[in-house]
Amino acid sequence: MTVARPAPGPVQYPLQPRILRENPITYGRRTLLAWVTACVAAVAVAAVAQDAGKRPAKDAKDAPGGILEEDRPVPVTRAVNAKPKPIDPGFPDEGSTTINRRARLEKDAKTGWHKVRFEDVPDGPHLPPGWALPCRLLERMEELLAETPDIVFEITCDNTIYDQRCFVLMRHVSVGPRVVQTPPAKPDPPAKSGSPTTAPVGGNKPTTRPTTRPTTRPTTRPTTRPTTRPTTRPAGGVSAEDVMKE
Repeated sequence: MTVARPAPGPVQYPLQPRILRENPITYGRRTLLAWVTACVAAVAVAAVAQDAGKRPAKDAKDAPGGILEEDRPVPVTRAVNAKPKPIDPGFPDEGSTTINRRARLEKDAKTGWHKVRFEDVPDGPHLPPGWALPCRLLERMEELLAETPDIVFEITCDNTIYDQRCFVLMRHVSVGPRVVQTPPAKPDPPAKSGSPTTAPVGGNKPTTRPTTRPTTRPTTRPTTRPTTRPTTRPAGGVSAEDVMKE
């Protein structure tokens, strides 16, 4: 026996949300929470806008009518046990002296920088070598150094000390012949007691020896010998007259 089934009609969907259909109380709580969150966000945005209108603006884009203000520097905090590095007493004072000396320029192979080595002067302190800061005068000095490696400059420069290193900035540079400074002669030691006061200065022996031999010797032998024999006979002898008489 066959039972006839009715034809399926159109599908009808509920018009209410599923959450309201399942649990209306939960749907109401979520709606209330969303509304409260939106109110709090609106109040926060209004407070920020009011504060931005009172304080000076850091940039013209923030507030066209505000006052520009620079950022405050962040304070530097040091460690409790931090101690500054002692400055070498051989270095000149930072930024307080101008060096005017003869110097030579040397290129450092590791860094590519140039070192300035100052010559010592009798009445001045010893200056350590300094790193030359880049400038147009340094470029010209490099060209002269390539042409003449043994060149000496007369330099007027400013010095700066940073991290135990001395840096110099050229102000005036001239080129001149190198002057070799000889040390002053030492005084002669005092004469010993009992020595003659007419000794030569410096204790040196006299060098006034004769250069030629004397020529006062006779050139010929003496000729004072007798030319004839003596005619005197001894007393008591026989004469020639006595012989003739006999």
